[in-house]
Amino acid sequence: MAAAREQKEYEDINQFIEDSQCMNASVSRISAGNFLAWKVKIFSPLFSVHDLAENDSHVVSTIMIEFPVDYPIAPPVVYCTDAVNHPFLGEGNRIPFKQLKDKSAWSPLIPISLVITGIHDLFLSHLCTHPEENLVSRPPRITKKPNFDVKIPETAIDKYLDQPELPVNDKIREVFKLHEKQDELKEVQEKMSELKKAQKKLRKRRKKLEKAVKKRRRLAGVRRADEEEEEDSDN
Repeated sequence: MAAAREQKEYEDINQFIEDSQCMNASVSRISAGNFLAWKVKIFSPLFSVHDLAENDSHVVSTIMIEFPVDYPIAPPVVYCTDAVNHPFLGEGNRIPFKQLKDKSAWSPLIPISLVITGIHDLFLSHLCTHPEENLVSRPPRITKKPNFDVKIPETAIDKYLDQPELPVNDKIREVFKLHEKQDELKEVQEKMSELKKAQKKLRKRRKKLEKAVKKRRRLAGVRRADEEEEEDSDN
């Protein structure tokens, strides 16, 4: 199943790159026995499109995509072989998309062409001096090394799924929406759990403080007004 799916995917991505006006990439195949992989080269322009006539310098990045024997049930292993330790990639320069983490985040419906389009936009957004001119968004500020917690860029999803000739696009969009809602639900549940823990700590602290206040009042010979009123009513 992996070989048949891979063959179709290989034809699809090369056709997409050829037809697309916004994909600065190339894909080649590596095969040896049961080992099946693709080598993807991404070219991130260093200059504005208006300057390309005079200077067409690019940052060239190489991505390896290794297909497991149970692909597409299991996600591929995707990493960058650049000597540079890119801060926007995971440990070992792994591509940090959530969908590549494990089977629980992956769906067999997700085409590798979409993953490659996402990688392409991820690299261009971080390495291009003018990302908007390459139809990608400026990246968010990096505060920590990603750990499979990065979403495939919306620009990539729109580019790939806007192809009308792909009948499964609606299903793929629903998969992404499902994952997004699942992530939101998980986030809400985690926040609720944190609030419950915080409330429990506050209740313990309140009881402790109430006991301390009672003790201090008793030692100081001070009684609250409501205690005195209660004693008067008893008399």
